[in-house]
This record gives sequence, structure tokens and C-alpha cells, in this order.
Amino acid sequence: MKIKSFIFLLAAFFLSAQISLASIEKNGNETAKTSSTTTLKGQVTDAKTGEALVGVLIKIDGTDQTVYTDFDGNFTISKISKEEHKINAELVSYKKCEGRKLNIKSKGSILIKLEPLD
Repeated sequence: MKIKSFIFLLAAFFLSAQISLASIEKNGNETAKTSSTTTLKGQVTDAKTGEALVGVLIKIDGTDQTVYTDFDGNFTISKISKEEHKINAELVSYKKCEGRKLNIKSKGSILIKLEPLD
């Protein structure tokens, strides 16, 4: 089981790196609207144990912004528009967190707790 988890995390890391590079290439020549965007930081933990969860897929509805949590369960989404968004989080063996509403007005930090599947 540990080998499968390691392979999953390794694949998630490489996929995250590819998404980041694609985003840089896509947005490299665009002018960022800093006044209407901000940075969202967060952490994902196990709802029962409080332990940080690695490799959780974080998606913002209505955008192409997707990231994975790091080894401390943390994630950062840059250049997110200051408005209401819905955030989704998913990880194998945990219940999905879908459509959690966020009203983003400035830099902030959120905590997402995922429930393990029974």
C-alpha cells in the first residue's frame, strides 16, 4: 500500500509541475490585473486526526486553476480574482469537498477538512 501511495504522490507532483509550466507558458505575455486579483493560501487536513493531507487536488470552479497540496498539506493559488468562487478538494480514500463557497476579497487563508471514507 505504501508503494501505491508513493507512486500516486509522485505522479501528482509531476502533473502539478506540468500544469504550472503550462500556465506560465499560457499567461507569460499577458498583463496581470493585480488590483483585481489576490493570492489564496490554504491547508487540507484529515477531519478526524487533524493530520495534513498530501497530494489533495484543489480546483476552483469556473477557472483553469488547479493545484495539489504539498507535504505539509498546504496549497497556494495565485492571481485569483477577488469575487465569490467555489472550491473543490479531492483525494483517494476521502469524501470529496465540492462547491465550498469562498468570497475572496483580499489575501487570505482557508482550512479544508476532508472526511475519510468509511
